Amino acid sequence: MRLLLLLPIFLPCAAAPAAAGPIAVERFVELALKNDPSLLSAEQDVIISRQRLREARSLLLPQIALSGSLSRLNLEYPMILPQELGGRYLDGAYGDNTYALRAHLVQPVYTGGRNRNAARMARHAWSQSRLKLETERLAAARGAREAFCTALYRRELLAAASSYHLRASALAAKAAGGWDALETAAALDTFSREKERAARAYAAALSVLAELARGANGPLEIEGELAAEPPEGTLQKALIAATERRPELRGEIYRAQMDEIALNMASLRRYPNVYVGAVYDAVAYDADSISAMRDRTGSWAASVAIHFPLSYDWWTQILQRRAQQRQGVLKRVELEDRLRGELRSAWEEAVFRLEEAEAARASLESLSTAYEKAYRAGPDAGRAAAGLRAVYGKETALLESLYLQKMAAIRLAWAQGEGLPE
Repeated sequence: MRLLLLLPIFLPCAAAPAAAGPIAVERFVELALKNDPSLLSAEQDVIISRQRLREARSLLLPQIALSGSLSRLNLEYPMILPQELGGRYLDGAYGDNTYALRAHLVQPVYTGGRNRNAARMARHAWSQSRLKLETERLAAARGAREAFCTALYRRELLAAASSYHLRASALAAKAAGGWDALETAAALDTFSREKERAARAYAAALSVLAELARGANGPLEIEGELAAEPPEGTLQKALIAATERRPELRGEIYRAQMDEIALNMASLRRYPNVYVGAVYDAVAYDADSISAMRDRTGSWAASVAIHFPLSYDWWTQILQRRAQQRQGVLKRVELEDRLRGELRSAWEEAVFRLEEAEAARASLESLSTAYEKAYRAGPDAGRAAAGLRAVYGKETALLESLYLQKMAAIRLAWAQGEGLPE
């Protein structure tokens, strides 16, 4: 019956092609980063913001335009074409056709700093998009490491359950009958169920890894050890490192600069715009004249224009930008407090689980020694089976402590802005 329950787990692995070899955590993180949808979307955001920066910088360059028009006339009185058709004055006294070419150049000389601030805003937005990409990379790396750590933990539980199942089978074979047979049968059934559960949990963990690492060929086979990672340095140094490395905090700095630029741009709305431009028109009344560059009229103009913007919402825009700037400051303070809390919690969890794992290891070694000594002293299989379950409980407690400590170490590295593959 148990074999039938395990068949759906192991048959897909047997039918799939063999993997190239065991995969380590760093290689797995690389594969996960290459296939994370959020990370790929953030990369596209960087491309978009980069192109917007180029567009904003182009506002500082001369604006050049070329246009041409052909008009067939049947006029009873002169008219002016719409701006989309050239905006020219037409008079039917000169003929039924008008051919025109126009070239004009406009250079913004002074815009109250609006164009320059727009370029600065776009540059900060580009920098912020890159920090968002780094944030997504750290989050994806953390998720991949946690999934890999979970798979290691499930693998160790399966190995422990399989080992104790074999030892319980040996005790059941030695049971003389009566209470001994009852105790050994109960222990064997317990370890059989633990083995089945561990096998299913390990298969589910491997499925999660396969979903994250879509570039892997065949079923994944992981390598590594479920070992504790003691925190390095001190908590104060970790807090300083988090302040310097976390991309979210650096992103808030860019956000504050963008809010300041937005407030400056709102204040500059009352400043005038100054433009310098030149226009040249070539007009002819038949196609041969304009193509042969003869019998045509040419006109040019050079202008300086000043625009004084007048708006009723100038002061309301300033008040809005100031409020948004204050919101950014409050958000940055809240983010700093939250990140400090996350780092402190991860640090304390890692230290506590490390001490817990050391105590669990010492307790397991002591109980294992006592169990081996008692097992060699007498042939009581029933009591040996009960003791075996106690030793198994100690080993699973150790594995759980190591797993939780490893997860806390991953969160601690993430809180400090670390965790990407080297």
